[in-house]
Amino acid sequence: MKKLILLSLVSLLFTSSAFAAWRAQMRFFASPVQINAQVFNPKPYPIHCWGNVFGSTMRGAVLNAWFNNVIYPGEVRSTFVGIHDPRYDRFVGHWSNIVCEEY
Repeated sequence: MKKLILLSLVSLLFTSSAFAAWRAQMRFFASPVQINAQVFNPKPYPIHCWGNVFGSTMRGAVLNAWFNNVIYPGEVRSTFVGIHDPRYDRFVGHWSNIVCEEY
């Protein structure tokens, strides 16, 4: 009985999806005039990533940008929102999200 329980636990450990989890390399940058999100693929195989960037301005406008791409090994994808004339409007809030999975 003990061997059966031990065998079940070991097989559950190695078949768990958390066992093969990985984290993509991401970089986020925010300034009063630009918000940027980047993802880099360090893996030897392609990954599929999607993400978005939102920024709210002093005057109440909400700007957004998004991407949905297959990223090959060694490549970088980025998306950003920016303001053309910072004398009249600036970002006061921002948020970003990127999700990646094996392709």
